[in-house]
Amino acid sequence: MGCKMSNKEYIDEIKKISKNLVDQRVVEIIMINTFLTEEDIYFLAKKFFSSNPNREGMISLEELLEIKEFKFCPFRKFLPYGFDLEHKPDNNMVIIVY
Repeated sequence: MGCKMSNKEYIDEIKKISKNLVDQRVVEIIMINTFLTEEDIYFLAKKFFSSNPNREGMISLEELLEIKEFKFCPFRKFLPYGFDLEHKPDNNMVIIVY
């Protein structure tokens, strides 16, 4: 089994994966507004940015709720309220605002 990273290492990896779109301040805001830890945010960022490399932080609400970790969450309907989101009416894109 591998060693677990420190919180700072998780944040450094999140910054690298997201090409600096997500920094420590953003991670802290997400943690304050959700049940997520640095480790959780790392795995979600890794999944999001690897499967969505050219969208620069944009995801539709439907795509957000289809992420496996959120799909079967009993609090699924409240998840969009945990993020700082901006809705664009033309194509229903959700921008995670940093």
